[in-house]
Amino acid sequence: MALPAVDLVIVHRETPGPVLRTVADFLDQSLVPRIVVVDNGSTPATVVRLRAELPAGVELVEAGANTGFGPGANIGFRWFLAHDPAPWLAVCPHDAHPLPGCVERLVCVAAEQPRLRKTLVVVQV
Repeated sequence: MALPAVDLVIVHRETPGPVLRTVADFLDQSLVPRIVVVDNGSTPATVVRLRAELPAGVELVEAGANTGFGPGANIGFRWFLAHDPAPWLAVCPHDAHPLPGCVERLVCVAAEQPRLRKTLVVVQV
């Protein structure tokens, strides 16, 4: 059985090193999500670094201010809704440490729950 696609919002502010590692960890998953990093009001230098160092295919969306985690996640959710959203949507902070296979496992376990709708999986560490 083919696994469904997953979109992932990573909410970030002023910590380029940890967010770059988190992105790399998610790109190394057995089920690789499409990733949007929402920057919550970092300095211009940090945004320039992220634009230069984020891997190809990872989107960076600037919130323009520190909106907080929830509103930052909503910015990412709206981005995906406007760009052919996947059946599953996940969110995490910039310093998450996803274990190998965690995205696939979360989707498989959630998909087995008959009352769960395929709209949101929250990944937080």
